[in-house]
Amino acid sequence: MNHCISNLGRVFNCVDLKLYEDVNDGKSARDIRLNDKKTRLKLYKAVAALFLPKKEDETDAIVHIDGNIHNDAVSNLRRRKLAEKQRDIKADAKTTAEPVLQIDPATNQVVCEHASNRAAAESLGLTPTVISRAKGSGKIYKGFIWKTKPQV
Repeated sequence: MNHCISNLGRVFNCVDLKLYEDVNDGKSARDIRLNDKKTRLKLYKAVAALFLPKKEDETDAIVHIDGNIHNDAVSNLRRRKLAEKQRDIKADAKTTAEPVLQIDPATNQVVCEHASNRAAAESLGLTPTVISRAKGSGKIYKGFIWKTKPQV
């Protein structure tokens, strides 16, 4: 069976033009059903390979212009040098950190305010991931409730 990819980031059967079911799991890779089998595809990479010109000997990364990883249209993709993308990711991590509140569950009082998940984790010898998960679940972790400080 022939499979085609459009410049809008859609996968379909080239013979009958049937669009394949998208069972996106919230990540940049897509699970699509081809011949009743679930197949993992980084669709944005396939769209870029087919529709975005690449300079010779260019090592690059593909980025979504609008930041929406589900919008794989060629008009929303561009090539960047891998080093530039990695530098921007590090810069974004520093500028987008949200303050974290460490709350005593017995009194519901803020014990400490940390600049970020990383700062909270470092002060207590934890990893930032566990702080993030604790904030999302609302459960007590290491004896405290963790919340993102509300924006004013």
